[in-house]
Amino acid sequence: MNCEKMSNYHFKNTSVSMAKVGYWWSEKKTQRFNQSELELKLSAIGFNLVRLDLDTDIAKQGPFVAIIHKLSDILIKADSGDEKASGIINAFQNYVNTNPEVVIIDPLPNLRILLSRYEQYKIIKDCPLAFKEGFSTPTFVELTSKDCEINRQKLIANDVKFPFVCKPLEAHGGSFAHQMSIIFNEKGLKDINPPCVAQTFINHNAKLFKIFVIHEKYFVVDRPSLKNFKAGDFPTLHFDSPEVSKANSVSELTELDKDDGGGPTPIVKDEVVSKLVNILRNILGLNLFGIDLIIENQTDRYLIIDMNIFPGYDGVVNHIDLIAEMVSSMVRAKKQASPVKSDNLTESDSGIDTSDSCDENKKVTRLNFQRKKSSLK
Repeated sequence: MNCEKMSNYHFKNTSVSMAKVGYWWSEKKTQRFNQSELELKLSAIGFNLVRLDLDTDIAKQGPFVAIIHKLSDILIKADSGDEKASGIINAFQNYVNTNPEVVIIDPLPNLRILLSRYEQYKIIKDCPLAFKEGFSTPTFVELTSKDCEINRQKLIANDVKFPFVCKPLEAHGGSFAHQMSIIFNEKGLKDINPPCVAQTFINHNAKLFKIFVIHEKYFVVDRPSLKNFKAGDFPTLHFDSPEVSKANSVSELTELDKDDGGGPTPIVKDEVVSKLVNILRNILGLNLFGIDLIIENQTDRYLIIDMNIFPGYDGVVNHIDLIAEMVSSMVRAKKQASPVKSDNLTESDSGIDTSDSCDENKKVTRLNFQRKKSSLK
């Protein structure tokens, strides 16, 4: 969407037309995220993008009609006992509590559920509608000990089979969150580094589908993934997941063996993905998140192996336009919900839906022209 078309989103009330939208994310994300373009797009539709200073009173930096952020790394530090991080998170949440009219993208309580891989997988496992609609997650178990016998018993009790992927419990918080290993046999149990989640490795012909969600739209981007493996007398394999699945990845780990009879390359079905995204949006209450999906060889089971907060949207060419449009839409909706308020607008329900029904009330839109495929060489 170009700036001329987006100008249709201008508010008639001039006092709102240049309302402030606060933002905060790490310097690392700033380097990868086209912040200047977002600033330009928001300006074209009547918003002034302002970086938050988390060391000072947020209220004095406003007033804001919306705040968009990625505080996941600070949340993890706060939950780990870091006093400075705890102070930042408490101050932010206090601001949110005392300014319910401000649109928050996304609420901190909703983000917390994706900080732990175990909690991610448990949400999917415990959702009957997910199973009914044909997707799930590979068997998994949380491991908190280095005792090989304790871990062996836990793996058996939770039907986690060799080979399995050992993933750090924390899904965010730095490069360590992406350092993983594949364990092929009982000898490899000594390589477990707790706390972690052990998840059965499912052969999927080295194809990963990254699903990027922006409000009520989603996009599917094909990426390389790990080749097919089997249990056996193999040493533990250590890898960095972003390196394996980046668009231009060239690795022997993503090349199928010549004698591999795993079958045809899987193709994702839009109708299944649409239902999946609808369900997860309503469970999580998030507007900006990503889903890593694989399709099992032979069975064609749809399996979620990871979820991410406010991803990079690599491969979604107009994601900046859509994020700007999302801000405008949510602020407009808040204004309509609370016409008495002129400067700040009331946010819709941001609670996490953990009910068994996993209601599928909100529909999402798949934009087919956004699909980008990465061929494996």
